[in-house]
Amino acid sequence: MVSNTPELIRDQLKAWLAQKRSHSLNRLDPSVSRGLSRDEQFRKLEHVLAEALRRHIPMGHWSDAALGDE
Repeated sequence: MVSNTPELIRDQLKAWLAQKRSHSLNRLDPSVSRGLSRDEQFRKLEHVLAEALRRHIPMGHWSDAALGDE
């Protein structure tokens, strides 16, 4: 569902809540969460942040902590 109309969003949330309470809400296919475990997300975020640091901070200005050398 995609909408920016508050009433439509409210109605859809109410419908999903009713389905959940009646145990008729279908489970998502396991493939939906592939690559989204906490560890996988952390590794991706760590890589993005490391790349941002490499691109925007000259190596001479990195602290030992930023390099993981505490």
